Amino acid sequence: MGLDLDSMLWILHRFVLAAEYRAASLPSWGLALRCRNGFFFASSAVQWMSGELLAMESSVETVGTGKRKVIEHTVLFELKANVGDMVRKNMVKELANLKEDCSKWVVAESAGLVLKPSQLKGASVGLFMRFFSKKDLDDYLISEQRIAMAEKFITPYTTGDITLDYEAEVDDNDEAVFRRGDAFKSGTAERIVFIKVKNGTSQEDIDTMVKALNDLNDAPELSSLLVQITAGTNFCAYDQRYSHGLVVRCPSLKVLQEYSKHPYHIGVISKTVWPIAENLLQADYIIDGSGPGDLLFEA
Repeated sequence: MGLDLDSMLWILHRFVLAAEYRAASLPSWGLALRCRNGFFFASSAVQWMSGELLAMESSVETVGTGKRKVIEHTVLFELKANVGDMVRKNMVKELANLKEDCSKWVVAESAGLVLKPSQLKGASVGLFMRFFSKKDLDDYLISEQRIAMAEKFITPYTTGDITLDYEAEVDDNDEAVFRRGDAFKSGTAERIVFIKVKNGTSQEDIDTMVKALNDLNDAPELSSLLVQITAGTNFCAYDQRYSHGLVVRCPSLKVLQEYSKHPYHIGVISKTVWPIAENLLQADYIIDGSGPGDLLFEA
């Protein structure tokens, strides 16, 4: 596979970081994790070998012309009834900090307080993360940084969570892949949608739905409203309550609401999603970019 200079430098950077980290803190074989409430439950055996550079190269995968494969990791956290606003804000801040603490795996991240948690049976915090490969996701899930943060800031205050992971494609440029630039600046709004399709739905209808959702990125009618959309099929082994996921990024909450009401968007959803959807869960939140800072939220 041919790689451009930026991709080669990215691979080399990750190779050095991974070597330093594993030499300092990880055994060569056998890492396992079990967390309460199903939060990021994962088990994995990790083998460090001289050929890992080749695995890293394969994780930076381009698809055809101008596209790159990514792994999207989405979580909605269900909080205990007595959790106050300060704890909620701290939780979001610590989730945002994971982007820097786990930079060897996490490509992009956003988190926020769900605007209408009463509609989601207590799911009050949303999290989105992007990785270059399933292996990177798995390594992140078993990392000491994530486990320590979860034990202190997540598990004591949650009753459970809903997790959905899927593979997607994005434009192969830094702004789209790493969610950088003015379009992704602080104060943007994000929507996580979980879809459960009806049993017996044909693969053709499912593929049509996923393609139609991803094609919203290129719809001229929505170009002024959307920053980025990705959609895909859930491969999360420990949570299959929903079969498909969708993440929508808009410049502001007002624009997100305009997108929701736009006839073109409604037409796509009415034609491809509703006829095959058994259940659907949606969460909107305002985010502060991909790092710590002042949080915008509605109580």
